[in-house]
Amino acid sequence: MFCLSTNMAVHNRRKMFLLLLWRRRLLRKRESNCKRCWVRGINQKRKQKGEYFNLVREMKLSDHESFFKYFRMSPCLFEKLLCLVAPLIQKCDQKREPISPAERLSVTLRYLATRDSHQTIAFNYRLGHSTVNNIIPETCQALWVALAPVYIQCPSTSKLWADIAQEFWEKWNFPLCIGALDGKHIHC
Repeated sequence: MFCLSTNMAVHNRRKMFLLLLWRRRLLRKRESNCKRCWVRGINQKRKQKGEYFNLVREMKLSDHESFFKYFRMSPCLFEKLLCLVAPLIQKCDQKREPISPAERLSVTLRYLATRDSHQTIAFNYRLGHSTVNNIIPETCQALWVALAPVYIQCPSTSKLWADIAQEFWEKWNFPLCIGALDGKHIHC
């Protein structure tokens, strides 16, 4: 009897020890999966030192010529575009303050205007690289959804196609042309 209870006690201790090891390992795994910080230290000063909150806002208020060179559009057109896409790119986050639609549009337009790398834009705007990687395609998709129905309409009648061909003939001397890609003549 004594031998049986001793063996059982040793077995129970081993079980407890293994359970404690397993629990400790599980806790360590959870800790390693958690992010150390949501925002890097350098990016936490985005509103004081970031490009959008300093340069872009200043140009929008006082230097429209520089704003045009920076984004390839006027501040007025920027605002119109923002009104169209803001509902599509607005984010709400309970944990942190989301990036505004104006800043999202600014990041995307800067990328489209310069073709800088996402990393360069992330440093300039003081955003995370993965954040910029997400913002640009999301905003481009929103621009497409908002602008395509208005500006890219396929003619529905043969008369409209003929009018387009006539306009190409009058303006560029291209007979029977109904479209151009990037203003280039493509030999078919």
